Amino acid sequence: MANEERDLRETDEWRVEVDLEAAEHGLSFGERLRALDLDDDAREKLGGSVIVTRHGSKLFLYAWHEPSAREAERVVRELMEEDGLAGQVQLTRWHPVAEAWRPADEPLPETEAELTAEEQERLSDAKQEREDKTVRLEALQKEIRALEVTANKLQEFQREVQLLEAKLETLKRILPPAKETPDLMRKVQALAAQSNLQIKTFTPLAVVNKDFYQEWPINVAVQGTYHNLALFFDRISRLSRLVNVGNLKIGVVPKQTISATINATCIATTFVYVDTPPPAAAAAPARGRR
Repeated sequence: MANEERDLRETDEWRVEVDLEAAEHGLSFGERLRALDLDDDAREKLGGSVIVTRHGSKLFLYAWHEPSAREAERVVRELMEEDGLAGQVQLTRWHPVAEAWRPADEPLPETEAELTAEEQERLSDAKQEREDKTVRLEALQKEIRALEVTANKLQEFQREVQLLEAKLETLKRILPPAKETPDLMRKVQALAAQSNLQIKTFTPLAVVNKDFYQEWPINVAVQGTYHNLALFFDRISRLSRLVNVGNLKIGVVPKQTISATINATCIATTFVYVDTPPPAAAAAPARGRR
């Protein structure tokens, strides 16, 4: 009898598959099975030949012959009903030729044709699995190559970032922050005086907002000589801050002197760097009738 049971274990294997809908149910359920908290009849029929394993919300009960597997299935269903557990229970059987678990009602192949068909199915499944893995492998290799290209360009990107940061610092040096603009205006006014120009007008105009900077125009009117005017513009060009001179108009002084032969007007514009674009002016609310 022992030899007969050993032969059955070597040639046949059954499995009850339990898929619980909630993973937290699996532990207490599995503990009850492992503790053999079954009725006396089930304990006798299982005979200690059922092995219980757990993977997440799935339980597997392995038996070496069909009666034990059927009884294990019955006991599992009773326990699930008793505990109010929801899930799927299926009895499966190991097919050695196909190397797969299949529903218990599907018989093992017996004839040569059936054995060959199942073997061909296994080979076909293995081929499909190999092809699927090959496709996934090629996709991963393609992704790895793309990442390698990105990694190789990382230093180049870092150098570009450093260059842009250096340009930004240069830009900040040329374009003063708003708090330094009044000092710059006073410097421009002082340069005009140092160039022996008589300042007639020095009036800041409305600020013009741009994407990342602001324009601060100043209406300048001076009286002096061509030489002194050129000296004034030369001194402005030597400032570390950017000052642009435009709309230059020069006229002759009616009653000339040695130090006053021309009148000149221009717009001297300095530029202010801003970290964030200035907010757009809010539209004035429309006036309605009272």
